[in-house]
Amino acid sequence: KQYGDKNFYPATKATGYDALGMLVRMRGREAQVMQRVYAQAGSSTTDANLKLIMNQEYLTEALALWMITDAEILNLASPTTKELVTVWTARAIGKIPVFTQNTVFTYSDWAKVNPVYRALIEDMTTDGIVPLKNDGTFAPQDNLTRGELAVIMDAAFETQYAQRNVASGFGLIIG
Repeated sequence: KQYGDKNFYPATKATGYDALGMLVRMRGREAQVMQRVYAQAGSSTTDANLKLIMNQEYLTEALALWMITDAEILNLASPTTKELVTVWTARAIGKIPVFTQNTVFTYSDWAKVNPVYRALIEDMTTDGIVPLKNDGTFAPQDNLTRGELAVIMDAAFETQYAQRNVASGFGLIIG
């Protein structure tokens, strides 16, 4: 999402709506969202109201794609946590929680990770999609910046190349 001056602002805290919007776009569903937004928005719709409609439609699409649960729909307009973004991203790329305890307990802050989310977080960090902090912690309750969210989305999108018929390499991009 861009703000009015077309700048990305990577140091700004990412909201839940920022994350859901990126995930829906990663899944290739933005056109469906925008069709519903255009159907609701009139010529007199203000920018603020348009943003509210877009946020609601991204949420609707994320719910339909099982990226987010009803219980997780809280304070989406506020900065979101690394834990929630990791879980939403895992669901978006089709990860299934497998309850083993290989990696999570090597984090010094493993007790702060919601037990329900541990398997998905373990997979996402082990696969290198979500990085650990330099000190080896996961920091589940830290708010993500938009820049950190972009790094996670880039790594997550790479896992979707085959499904989207995209190839990575050098030279001309065909697809």
